[in-house]
Amino acid sequence: MDSGYRLEDLLPIIEEKLKSGGTFEININGTSMLPLLTQKRDTVILRAFDGKLKKYDIPLYRREDGAFVLHRAVRTGENSFCACGDNQWEIEKDIAYARIVGVTAAVVRNGKKISENSFGYRLYGAIWTLFRPMRKYIFKIRGLLKKWITRKR
Repeated sequence: MDSGYRLEDLLPIIEEKLKSGGTFEININGTSMLPLLTQKRDTVILRAFDGKLKKYDIPLYRREDGAFVLHRAVRTGENSFCACGDNQWEIEKDIAYARIVGVTAAVVRNGKKISENSFGYRLYGAIWTLFRPMRKYIFKIRGLLKKWITRKR
């Protein structure tokens, strides 16, 4: 999440804005949430974490090493959750809720705002999570097809 600023530097502003009931929009940096979110094109609008994370929500959280991560919740528990980027297949386990900075309230994709509560958004999250074990093979086949098409041109 970058556009000339460091998220680390914005953290106090983000936390204050969310704590006061507002939202905060950030740019996407990285490829872990493809195909839903594209870096330098799309943004997410964060809301405060209310203590309840639902499966398929996309929280912004901070890892123990300090890195900020925006990944989809694939399992939720009482005190922690498991997450995986849409462009990944390995699950990050036992992430404490205390690490959550905010939760995605909406995405702005290609300039179009999509609410976290919209049917299409939730359906996409459910289907893409269902296919998580197969992603490794889907991505490999996609790569081979791209190579094949490029050679044919």
